[in-house]
Amino acid sequence: MPYSFLQTMIKERNIKHKTIQNELGISKTMFSRKINGSRNGKFTLEEAIKIKEKFFPDIPVEVLFKK
Repeated sequence: MPYSFLQTMIKERNIKHKTIQNELGISKTMFSRKINGSRNGKFTLEEAIKIKEKFFPDIPVEVLFKK
């Protein structure tokens, strides 16, 4: 599963997908494509850093987004 650690951490910390979508300014569909590693949707570096800083400041970005 792409971004399985990120998905696990989102669940463990009870973060709603909608909250991350709003922070990134993207649609539900685009977030789904990105979190599932679709070839039509990948997180940009800016998005990855924003997610890390806002929701997971204690986890290195390279760990959080490891595929």
